[in-house]
Amino acid sequence: MKITIGIPAYNEEKNIGNLLNDILNQKLEHNILEKILVISDNSTDKTDEIVSSFMKRYDNIQLIRIEKRREKL
Repeated sequence: MKITIGIPAYNEEKNIGNLLNDILNQKLEHNILEKILVISDNSTDKTDEIVSSFMKRYDNIQLIRIEKRREKL
């Protein structure tokens, strides 16, 4: 089974790198990690930069940046 993980993020520079590392280091026996989507809700810290640095090393990570903060519904 192919798996896609979606991660909503707003100013998560202290956590996003560890989270991505933890996901990438999972041992999947019968599944394939196809994609990790990080949806940045107009983060003003280094969240996007950290995700971009992971994107240079891993083809299955994608950053979707929302330009206007949407807040919780």
